[in-house]
Amino acid sequence: MTELVLCPWYISHGRGAYYARAVSADGQVSAPGLSPSVARLLSRPRPRLRGVSHRIAFVLSLPVGVALVLSGDDRRERLSAVVFAAALSFMFGASALVHLRPWTTAQYHRLIQLDMTAIFCCVAGTASAVAWLALHGAGRWGLAVGVWVIAAAGIVFVWMPIHPRAGVMNGFYLVAGWYPMLFCVALWRGLGPGGFALLVAGGLCYTIGAVVVGAQRPDPWPTVFGYHEVFHLFVIAAAVVHYSLVGFDLMN
Repeated sequence: MTELVLCPWYISHGRGAYYARAVSADGQVSAPGLSPSVARLLSRPRPRLRGVSHRIAFVLSLPVGVALVLSGDDRRERLSAVVFAAALSFMFGASALVHLRPWTTAQYHRLIQLDMTAIFCCVAGTASAVAWLALHGAGRWGLAVGVWVIAAAGIVFVWMPIHPRAGVMNGFYLVAGWYPMLFCVALWRGLGPGGFALLVAGGLCYTIGAVVVGAQRPDPWPTVFGYHEVFHLFVIAAAVVHYSLVGFDLMN
């Protein structure tokens, strides 16, 4: 193990003293106490556009979320819209905060935990809103309660004092995100072909984004617009697709 010189960007922004890191022979950061997410964040130059798209998405999510809630015709629709809109805004807001500026390693660690928590809430909030608007009876409760149980387990895992290997959390997200497919027959009937296609399309956008993060490819312009920015665009695309499903299909 050898000490790794900090990325010039972090040094130039006055945070060099906070980042004690080490690197193995294969170039992987593995400093004690540093989670894979924080290590990956600090081991690469910070692109100029890091977090910009999610800051914009967060600001826009607030008025469109309010509009969605106000468009509800009854209590069920309005409550479903509140859960869905709040979950989306929480996800974009947490992501925007993580990438807002350089933080200490301890601050990065907590903010990334918050970010991961927000992702689980977004997955569960989206699925439970769809369940409440499109399904009935046991299917509604099975999907809504089940996805929140998975999300809650993931959130507990996120805040435990351990650092899972890289890729483990992405796997957890995919399990939670595709859990609704256990109810695919009921969802097909409740959503219809068009609505079901929107549900799956949004899930595919999230999944492709997760693959981009795991592979760290494509990485078009590492100093300006890197692989993480590509991931953020897929997240925004997924949110737009699912907003269309909830706002223009299920609540129309």
